[in-house]
Order: sequence, then C-alpha cells, then structure tokens
Amino acid sequence: MQPRVKLFVTLWVCMWVAISDIRAAEPVPQTVPLTVTGRATDARGEPVPRAAVFLASVPESGRGQVVARTVADEDGNYVFRDVALPVPVPRSPAYFRSASFQILGEARGLAFAWHPVRHVLLDERFQFDPAAAEVGQIAGRDFEINLTFTEPYPVAGQVVTEDGEPLVGARVTLIESLPITRPGRRDPPPPPGAIDVGPLGDLDSLRGQTDALGRFEFSGVPAARICRVTIEHPDYLTLQAKFMTADELADQKLFSDLRALPLVMTLPRLHNLAVKVVATGSRQPVAGVRLLAHTPPQGIHAQAQGVSDDQGLVTWRLPAGEFVVRAVPPTDSDCLAVIQNLVWQAGQERPVELALERGAHLKLRVVDRATQQGVSEVAAWFRPRPEGERRDLQDLLPVPDFRLTNAAGVIELKVPPGTRRYGISILPQSDYELIDPADGKTGRELSLTAGGTATLEFQVTVKPAIAAAEAAAVAEPADEKVVITGQVVYEGEPPPKTIIQGMLGDTRYRRSPPVFDESLLVDAETRGVAHVIVFLALPPEGVPVPPMSRQPVDIEIRDGQFSPRVVLVRTLQRLRVSNHDAESGDFHIEPLRNSPLNRLVRPGETITWRFDKPEALPFIARSNLLPGSRSVVFVTGHPWVAVSDQQGRFAIRGLPPGKYQFKVWHERIGYLHKSLEVEVRADQPTDVPLVYPVLKL
Repeated sequence: MQPRVKLFVTLWVCMWVAISDIRAAEPVPQTVPLTVTGRATDARGEPVPRAAVFLASVPESGRGQVVARTVADEDGNYVFRDVALPVPVPRSPAYFRSASFQILGEARGLAFAWHPVRHVLLDERFQFDPAAAEVGQIAGRDFEINLTFTEPYPVAGQVVTEDGEPLVGARVTLIESLPITRPGRRDPPPPPGAIDVGPLGDLDSLRGQTDALGRFEFSGVPAARICRVTIEHPDYLTLQAKFMTADELADQKLFSDLRALPLVMTLPRLHNLAVKVVATGSRQPVAGVRLLAHTPPQGIHAQAQGVSDDQGLVTWRLPAGEFVVRAVPPTDSDCLAVIQNLVWQAGQERPVELALERGAHLKLRVVDRATQQGVSEVAAWFRPRPEGERRDLQDLLPVPDFRLTNAAGVIELKVPPGTRRYGISILPQSDYELIDPADGKTGRELSLTAGGTATLEFQVTVKPAIAAAEAAAVAEPADEKVVITGQVVYEGEPPPKTIIQGMLGDTRYRRSPPVFDESLLVDAETRGVAHVIVFLALPPEGVPVPPMSRQPVDIEIRDGQFSPRVVLVRTLQRLRVSNHDAESGDFHIEPLRNSPLNRLVRPGETITWRFDKPEALPFIARSNLLPGSRSVVFVTGHPWVAVSDQQGRFAIRGLPPGKYQFKVWHERIGYLHKSLEVEVRADQPTDVPLVYPVLKL
C-alpha cells in the first residue's frame, strides 16, 4: 500500500477512535491555529495573480464555513498564517479530536479551483505517515497546498413559474461537483467529508441569482464535472438539478437524473396547506398525531412533517396537489395509524380532513406447554376474509415494524376491527415446534370490534432432537487426553498490520484501538499463524462421539466488531450473539447446509441460534451495518477440531490410537491441506508441525 493511501485509510478509521483516558475536566479547545501556504497557477503552470483564496472549515456534517480570505500576489503565492480553525466538539468523549478544512479559489475568467479536504490531527495517538503529509498533519505543522485554475465550462439556465413566467430573484447555488473520468463514467465518490466543493456557497462563482428574465449563469465551473445546483425562492418550492459540464451527454442508464444544459427549471408556488386529524364517527380532533406528507413517486419531490395540535391541525408550506400522508397516533391512543392520499387545491382555505379509525387491542401469547413460560422470537401473521394470501402481522401497520414475541412470549398491537384469521410462524432454527400444526397453516378466526380487546394463546413444545441433545449435554466437556499437538508456522517475515478499508464509510466506529485486518495474524516471535482450523474430516466409525456442552458459544459485538475471530459450534449447540454497543448491528450468515440468518441485534440484545447439520467447511459471519465486522463459524458434529492460538499452536483431544485424515483450513486461502494423515499413538501425543510459505497465505 502506498504511504499516501495508508495514511488516508488510517486517518478515516482513526479520526474518531475512542480515547479512554480523556478526563471530564479537560478543556476542549474551540480553535486550533493553522498555517497554509501555496501557489495559484493555471493549467500551463503560469501564476494566477490576484486570485481570491478561501480557507473553509469542514464539519463532519452540516454546512461548511469560510473562516479566512486572502489574495495571491503577482507570482500567485498566498499565505494563511495562524488562522483560528474551529474544532468540532466530539459527539462523545470516546472520539479522537480533529479539525478539517478545505482551500478553494476563484479568479476572473477561470474556473474555480479547490483542493480536497485536509485534516489537523489533534490527538497524539493518531498514526501519521510523513510521506503523505498532504492528507493530514499533526497540530502545529504547516500545510502547503497549491491551486490549479482551469478553463471554465459555460453553465446557464432559466427558472420559470408553473405559468411559464420568469421567476425573478431565485437564488441558484452550486453545491456539488464530482469528477468525470470519461463521458458517462464517474470516479468513485469521495469518502465522507472529502467533498470537492461542498455546500459552502461563499464563492461568487458558486452562486447566482435569476434576473428579470429568470436567467442565471455560472462563469467559473470546471469542465468534465457532474454538478448539482439548488434553486431557492421564499415563495416557491426549493428544487435541485444535476448536469454535466461536458459536450457528450452521460450514459442515461448510469445518470438518469442528469439534465441538459442550458437548464430550464419550473418551480411550483408554495401554499399554506392544512390538514385536520379527526376520529371516525365522533369527528373530534385528535392531538399528538405524527404526520408525514410526501408527493407520489412520480413528479417533483416535496415533503413535510408535523404533529397535530389540540385542534387536530397541522399546516405546511407545500405546493398544491396530491400527497401521500402517513399518520401515526400516540401509543396511548385508541386510533389506528393510516396512510392516505390527500389532495389540496391552490387557494384552498379549509383544511383537508384525515379521519382515523378506532382500533382493537390484540394480544398474542406463545407459551411452552411444559413450563407455561413465554417463548420469544415467534412471528405472527393474519389472513383477511375472504380467504386470501397469508400476510405478516406488520402489514396491518402503516409504519413497518417486524413483530416477534418478546421475552414474555407476547405481541401486543392495535389492529383494525373486523374478522381475520391469526396464526404464528416459528423460525426455522427455533428450539420449538407447534403442537397444533393448524396454528401455523390456517390459524384461528377472530372477530374484533372497535375499542374491543382479545387475547390468543398458542402452545408450542421443544423439538424432540433438541430435547434429547440438551438432556445428554454436559455442563463442562470431559478433560480428554491430548493426542495431537502442532504449530502452524509462517515461513517468511510476518506481514504488517493493515487497517480495514471497509471502515471508511461509517463514522460511528472510528474508535481506538484502530480496527486491523485480522484475516492473517502472524506472531512476530514464533512466526505462528493464528486462527487456522484443523479438523477431522469424518468421525471414526465405532468411536463414541462425546456429548456437546450445555454452555452456548458466544459472539460479542463490541466497538462495531465481532469477537472472537473464530468460533467452533457443535450441531444443536446454542450460538449466542450479544450486542454490547450503543448502536444496532446485524448478524448475517449464509451456511451451505443450514438455514441462513440475517438478524438485527439492538443495543443490549442477545439472539440465539442452533444448527441442525454439520458443515463441510467453515463459513463467514458478517454485518451489513458494521463495516469490517467478521467472524469465522465452523459447525461440526464431533469435538475433534481445534483452532490455532496466537502462537499458532493447537491440540486435539480424545481420539483412540489409529490413523486419521485431517483437513487444515484458513480464511485467507481456504484449504491449506485437504488431506493430512496423522497417526495417533497410545504412548505420547503426536506432534504435527505445519509450515506454510508466504505465497501459500
């Protein structure tokens, strides 16, 4: 990895890394002095005298702000000395402190110039590579940033009203500019915060205002860019438009939302649109209802939200027309949530009524017949009458909420009155099965009236195979005799640790210590390779298989990562996944022989899972929400399997004397040995040294 890339990766992973020893009383500086020097030149390398140069702070989110301005001298040189750069207050004392800035410039007759975001590293534990100093610097060091001004691409347009009349005084601001490598293609988007222009709006060449004919133009936009502008007027809907500063139109399949130049934009006029939320029947106003209105998918995009007052009223500034309105009453209300299309006419003074139906309270309970204890993580469903397709229970709710029974085995919710059939579905890898199969096929018919309450109880029982396995399980595995020992050794210099690049897209887990790639861990002293799985291909005939442990195998989510790296699970043994973070994560596995799983694990939550069948190979557990999270899971039907420790050592216990075929597997390469014959002797353990060259791993 090149030094520049290495620091860039390090920076984005570490810049919000946890600081465990920050004292609560330690003051957080509001600014840091920053010195930047550089030179303004054109595309030929000639100086651009009198170029205006801007230094802008760039927060993690929100609008950037120009904090200093200067003018280049006749040789194009400029300097910002000891500028007070704002330091964002960390969202948590767990995050490293840093400050980010960007240098921009404009010059008459040329396109605006910019330099990607740079960072002032304020924590002493930031990893810093001097070879990539232009990416970030430790506080107190100076930056040298040169600007190159290119020829501009003409950008013009017109803004009109719905009547086709020119709209005077609309503000047009360039808010995004991304590079095009060739017509129809674009470079990958920059990392978060590494904006090229950003929503600064402080450069004259990035903003304009429509004239008496509704026209505007930008005189300083670079060529070969995909740009986005916003058009704003206090009496009209704010819109955005994307266009390309190139002579060939980009591939419409790739950029279907690009508009041709010159831009022609029609802004709808805003009106005061009122909605009144009432209860069906009584027509009494309903207060505290959360409302969200948005236009249908086709056409312009406009949305607004609010909460109904004591008169049930909410007023929005929106264009007239049709809106999809989602209404969610307070949890203590008897009213049902609803989604409804409402239409407002221009100039309409009376509010549009939105009637909420009174619901019924339904309680579903699932219990273990033997213990009468509630059973969690059971899904429910319903069928409307006449008989139709079975639907998940959350389809009764306008707000998607996948409902499973809680720890008490209960689901409670408000449902529309009427007659339906309700049933339950047990997840494939649940410990339980239905006592009455009809509860999972046809369900039970139930009629509910508005304001009524009802309870349905379903009984389940533990699956016979799981009951037998749990009955035979032991609290602690027997201390069997070690019959095979070994060490997996890396032949060559240990590879350097690298930071996971996948962490760049998520700001929640930029904490200390940095998250390193653990797919290949080699001990510096012993050259031992960790996390190598050595396992018996098939259990030997005639040899009793020891029972599984009653204790579950644990995977923990901490600091956005799975731990441990490798877990060994017996068939029907519980795998337990616990989230110790303040953010939700998910646990996603796709084994070959067992059912897949992709479950959200909320903060403080624990889920359990069992595997019915042994797997031929280990598989990867990953997360879609936590970049870089990874564990290796191997499900076996016997205990004759081992994982090498940090020094590469492993041990197999409890096999009788004889010859056996083992396999050796590592997540980086897969099989290291597909067939490794090992002879177990009665008198002493068999030592199996395993040495693998660099190229093998």
